[in-house]
Amino acid sequence: MSKTTLIQMAIKAIRGRLGESQVVFCRRFFVSPTSVARWEQGVVLPSAGNLISLFRLAQTEQEIGPLLLALAAKHISISHLSHDIERGLQETYSIAEAAAAGQSLNTDSMGQA
Repeated sequence: MSKTTLIQMAIKAIRGRLGESQVVFCRRFFVSPTSVARWEQGVVLPSAGNLISLFRLAQTEQEIGPLLLALAAKHISISHLSHDIERGLQETYSIAEAAAAGQSLNTDSMGQA
């Protein structure tokens, strides 16, 4: 299977997991539904910025792997992206933990050094 096919499948998988139509999904990236259709058909690859946004939405190996390859092909380092994702997971866990304890949590100050 080609790299383009894997990227197409990853984009479709992310959109499918989110339960969004191409019209709704395209709004996340400030592109047209036609652009999303072209990504999913392998006509064109998403821009570097949109690949980063897709990577941030990716959750499964099927979604993450192809996007990592595409980012690497564009010489985009993912080390800071991994840190962003880890921090986001920590914030989500803290919010869920506080909610379970019946507390509110000010997320505006989280992650600031």
